[in-house]
Amino acid sequence: MELIRQQIRHVDAFVATSEYYASYMTGYLGIPAAKVRVVPLGINFTDLGPAEKRHAGFRVGFFARIAPEKGLHHLIEAVERLEGVELHAAGYNLPEHREYLAKWEKRMIYHGSPDREGKAEFLRGMDVLSVPTDYVEPKGLFVLESWACGTPVVQPAHGAFPEMIRKTGGGLLVPPRDPGALAAAIAKLRDDAALRRELGARGEAGVREHYSMAAMTRAALDVYHGVA
Repeated sequence: MELIRQQIRHVDAFVATSEYYASYMTGYLGIPAAKVRVVPLGINFTDLGPAEKRHAGFRVGFFARIAPEKGLHHLIEAVERLEGVELHAAGYNLPEHREYLAKWEKRMIYHGSPDREGKAEFLRGMDVLSVPTDYVEPKGLFVLESWACGTPVVQPAHGAFPEMIRKTGGGLLVPPRDPGALAAAIAKLRDDAALRRELGARGEAGVREHYSMAAMTRAALDVYHGVA
């Protein structure tokens, strides 16, 4: 850490993927705020896109690494408080977290770790996505991909999620580590199809405006031009 701090004076600009992480790293590494620039993530929209929801019932999806810090256990507790809600989960499960998956697997429908095509199909097939992380997430790529598939999100109000939802309007925020509040937000979307469609449409439009590959490229070039 001290070696990193000693080299800061030699760096013209640092790049963070979110406003949250820019603020966090200035304090963590002692970087002057003026040296930190935000270049939001951009995603490739090829193969991603919305589709009509044809399934029966109401599906809540979780798509992330199956590990305690991603908060799957919070989502299971929230969904089990609700009537008429089906929980689906997908994501890579590291060997050290196999016991964690085994503990919860019977209380959801687990789809394994699908490829890109399978991921798009999974996200399109959900009514709402929620990854209620304990870890304070600086990126949230799964949120962007969910929006690209027209699916709204319910996320904890920490890390990069507040600014992402502020930019797009594509979901609801709840207090972190609060299954009761999470259940209430999911129930709100379950019971209001018009709101689900509105948030999904906002998310899709917002991700294409703010989180495209082109937008990321423009922001990165602005950093280089600014320090050239």
